[in-house]
Amino acid sequence: MAVTLNNDTAGSGPRPWASTNVQFVIEATAGSQTSHHPTAYREWALNGARNTSTQTGPQSPSPEIFLGLYDRRPDKSPTLYLIRHGEKPPKLPDGDDGPGLSAQGVDRAQGLVQVFGRNSPYNIGYIIAQEPKKHGKQDRPYLTVKPLAESLKPYGVPFNFTIDRDHVDKVKDAVHDYIKGKGKGKDEFQGSDGNVLICWEHDTLEKIAAVLGVEKVPDYPGKRFDLIWTIEPPYDKINSYTSEHVQGLDDQYANEP
Repeated sequence: MAVTLNNDTAGSGPRPWASTNVQFVIEATAGSQTSHHPTAYREWALNGARNTSTQTGPQSPSPEIFLGLYDRRPDKSPTLYLIRHGEKPPKLPDGDDGPGLSAQGVDRAQGLVQVFGRNSPYNIGYIIAQEPKKHGKQDRPYLTVKPLAESLKPYGVPFNFTIDRDHVDKVKDAVHDYIKGKGKGKDEFQGSDGNVLICWEHDTLEKIAAVLGVEKVPDYPGKRFDLIWTIEPPYDKINSYTSEHVQGLDDQYANEP
């Protein structure tokens, strides 16, 4: 069935990359949609990924209806996970934030290797982080996911840290290219078929969520460094807010999803 979608088709919410009056082929698929239960993520993180042989966690969703735009993986369009960088060091005498991560931030970066790493239920296939600048400026998102990216590199997971903090449209384009299977190098996304992890500063995360298609974007709490915003297809809402549950850092949120 061919359908013409405007960017705000009634009942569907804005499609992040749908241009006005573009035709897509919509195909219904049978079966129920796999549930993403936050508790499964929490339990896996708290267990430190020690029992992955018996606890596989939630899988990538299989939408009841898919858009032809997602022709690279129509039956399993990726879930997007948005996270903030790790904890900041104390402010400098002039009032500016110190460069890099605090000791807690470094611990969080290392902890994310377990939370999002190989065989985790998050199934990360692409990592995007804010571009670091010279002299340690704006480098916290990059430093936060660098250990994770290095751990996943042998498995063909690309790491994109070339997008300026404020160029949120390019984040949308990068996700779009991943879904379509395109990249700067023809083999960039070969063998990479998982979900997308995006790490940024928290104020701009809100703008990224909006440009991806989320209709009602909340404020990201300034005092939290552990929240994961989960955005599932068709990317018009934040489906869940969960803690990373990095051991030793997020124990106060142990009873939260």
